Amino acid sequence: MSPLPLPLPADLAALSDAVTTVAGVNVTQLSATQRKERLTQLRAAIDTLEVCFDTTVAASDTAGDGALLDGATSTTAWLRHTLRLTPRDAATHVRTARTLGPDTDAPGAAAPAVAAVLDGTLSYPHLQTITATLTDDSAVLEGNLG
Repeated sequence: MSPLPLPLPADLAALSDAVTTVAGVNVTQLSATQRKERLTQLRAAIDTLEVCFDTTVAASDTAGDGALLDGATSTTAWLRHTLRLTPRDAATHVRTARTLGPDTDAPGAAAPAVAAVLDGTLSYPHLQTITATLTDDSAVLEGNLG
């Protein structure tokens, strides 16, 4: 894992250490059953981290961090530049983040889907599809089709 800027908050330092440990496992030495369980657990962890990422994007978007810190014209542009995301990935994260909001405990149309991702019932890509549908439906309902 590439080094993160220091000093890291305690939660991110622990995560960085854990990721380094996980990445150091020689998976060729695992049994097929162990690899299957590893894939399942890794996917669940990644999905949870994606929700954490998007709630942080939502907080940054609401606060205007991109403009404040780097003069960015939009959160999407800021993510593209700062995190080197593709335009599509940056836009998808911002759309998902705006639907979720910065608080995963907040009530809202996507709250059951967020809970399902956090408990492992639903994958993050499914959450993105659900939030895209909610966003599209909202645009239709509000007459914002253009």
